[in-house]
Amino acid sequence: MRQHGPDVLVSSGAPFDPRGGMAASYANIARLLRERGYEVAERYGPVASGRLGWFKRQSEYARVAGALQRQRPRVAIVSSADSSVAALLPHRTRVVAMSNGIEHLARQAADTHGYGQHHFTWGHRHVREPLLRVAFQRADACVVLSRGQRDFVTATWGIDPARVHVLPQSVEDAFHKRRDLPRDPDRVLWIGQWAEFKGLDRLREIVAAVVAERPSTRFVLAGVKTDPQQVIASFPAHLRGNLEVHPVVERGTMVDLVATAHAGLVTSYFEGFGKMILEKLAGGLPTVASRVAASEDYVEHGVSGYLYDTAEEATRLLLEVMAAPYDAAMGDAARAAVRTCRRATVGDAWSAIVAEQLSAGPRGRA
Repeated sequence: MRQHGPDVLVSSGAPFDPRGGMAASYANIARLLRERGYEVAERYGPVASGRLGWFKRQSEYARVAGALQRQRPRVAIVSSADSSVAALLPHRTRVVAMSNGIEHLARQAADTHGYGQHHFTWGHRHVREPLLRVAFQRADACVVLSRGQRDFVTATWGIDPARVHVLPQSVEDAFHKRRDLPRDPDRVLWIGQWAEFKGLDRLREIVAAVVAERPSTRFVLAGVKTDPQQVIASFPAHLRGNLEVHPVVERGTMVDLVATAHAGLVTSYFEGFGKMILEKLAGGLPTVASRVAASEDYVEHGVSGYLYDTAEEATRLLLEVMAAPYDAAMGDAARAAVRTCRRATVGDAWSAIVAEQLSAGPRGRA
């Protein structure tokens, strides 16, 4: 009888959505490992919305436990609070804990740029945070997506820095490739799902202030995953003509949007993965970004982009960028800043983590 199952199980509690999102990020990790010869299994959570959403979400703990017992992977890369189950169960699988929720906690602890408006619920503070802490303390290795997240888990939770790996999201090579498309001097690109934590209040404030000073500016809102009319209706009537909304964007179209915009804008209060920031930088797009994961690691203010704390600062910086010709030097600096985010580099780093865990042999009983 076979003593173990696949080399790696990649497990996310989020439902898989091919258009993007958290589970798609874990699916990308699985692809990177398969490309390097590992046998990889994947599992994703149920759609957890509506009245039964909370109960479906709690069932994830049993689902993770069942997957480990049935599939017996040698290494499990497990997301979110679900990783606490994997870290505590008496099994032989090596556990790599990972969670975009670390960004929530790090921002809340620092209380930066009005994040208190978007704080955790009671359940997050008193259930999810303790579970994540246990997961990271008991896991064989931990993966975070920024230096700030690493500093939080090592300083606040006492995690051994040697067990914490900082790995960004990988960016498709198409974004890194230089394009000779003309940039529209009036287009500002904003990317993200239409959710309050993306800083929609700040976005509306910045759009209004910029259009008041520069009426020709058009804001492209891409990948909102929401009815465009609903998005447009959330802005005052006099601003709606300055908006271009794309609910779902294919990868090739997104590459073109990055390559033809004059400036990028990030308004998020937190970014668990921050891939849309990396894509803008890889495409050489001068970007005005809030201080979140990815932007703080890769944007050097005034060199590879701009960082801000308030909507007023963002408005001033964006108007300066739009008033000047495309800044090719800043575009080159942005590309250079994210060169380590190429698929090949990130894939090799994930492979090294898995190889290290495999070489350590089966885990002892917890």
